Order: sequence, then structure tokens, then C-alpha cells
Amino acid sequence: MHAAGTLSAGLLLYRAGVGGVEVMLVHMGGPFWRRGKLVHAFAIEADLDVSEIVSNTFALEWPRGSGRTQEFRRWTERRGSTCPPRARSSSTAKRPFWRR
Repeated sequence: MHAAGTLSAGLLLYRAGVGGVEVMLVHMGGPFWRRGKLVHAFAIEADLDVSEIVSNTFALEWPRGSGRTQEFRRWTERRGSTCPPRARSSSTAKRPFWRR
């Protein structure tokens, strides 16, 4: 059992590239991305131009209890990378996933 907000799911888009398997990586946005989460990732093969995609947004009262609503982007940065990404660009928590 996981506490609310500590379990998430995501998509890992990949494609065959000249240098090997390429993946799309995004840097999560909003005020909650820094908290540790268990993420169930589902891999899907797709030929996607990373430069063409844009993030959607969500509204949230922030800080909580302030009465102020702010708009946040779901993610703030995206890029393509060969798999596995260089160790310095991938968090320690993600490295076991890349070894699969």
C-alpha cells in the first residue's frame, strides 16, 4: 500500500535509431515532482519528433490553503536520448529500469 501521491504511472516512448534504441525523456513540472514516487512505466514504440510536442497544464491551489490558484506545466523539459542515458543524466532511482 502506498500513501497518496507516492504511486504514479507513465509512458516510455522508444524507437529504433541509428545509434541504438532511443527514448523520450521529460523533466516533470509542478510542485510535486521532487517527492519520491514508485512509477509503473509502460513502454510503447513510437516514432515521435520530440521537438514537436508540448506540455499541457493543470490548475492547483498553491501553496495549499492559500486560496491562490496557479497553472503548472506537466513537464518542463523534453529530449531524446539513446538508451540507456548517460549515468550523470539519469537519477539513481531510474538506473535499474534502464538495465532492463
